[in-house]
Amino acid sequence: MQPLAITGMGVLLVLMFRNVNWYGFFGNLTFMMLYTFLGRCFEFFAGIQLALIVRRKNLNGQAKTGYTYLGFGLIFVCVWILSVLPIPKGQLAGLHNPLGIVTNNYLLAASIALFFYGLLTETTILKKTLSNKFVELLGKSSYIFYLYIWVTCRFFALWL
Repeated sequence: MQPLAITGMGVLLVLMFRNVNWYGFFGNLTFMMLYTFLGRCFEFFAGIQLALIVRRKNLNGQAKTGYTYLGFGLIFVCVWILSVLPIPKGQLAGLHNPLGIVTNNYLLAASIALFFYGLLTETTILKKTLSNKFVELLGKSSYIFYLYIWVTCRFFALWL
């Protein structure tokens, strides 16, 4: 209920200020849904809800419900949907249409929460793989990889 109210406030702000020239800020719904907390709050609340559910449960890792693989599969479905959407010129992904926004802001967030819930409550091959010492090291050092790739891409983009 709270994410709907917050997103509704964002829609109201867009309707009120769309004719005011604030250099695109609250100029349209796409901007609000993709680049502000008001449009992306469902992701935040999905994480809060997952934490509240996990806090109430006894996490012994013995559940056999399949949430891990269901969430993992749904993440790939969301990525596939986003990959087949038309990409507007000058953009990097197909987020700039209603289906892309719903998939990215709502379906992907719910899929990731389901995946994390499965990882926390089930013992699966995927959980064992992700808890491997080498994979943990990759996860802990992923930020340095991100920075290296970002700087390298920026350098070559300026060079070309």
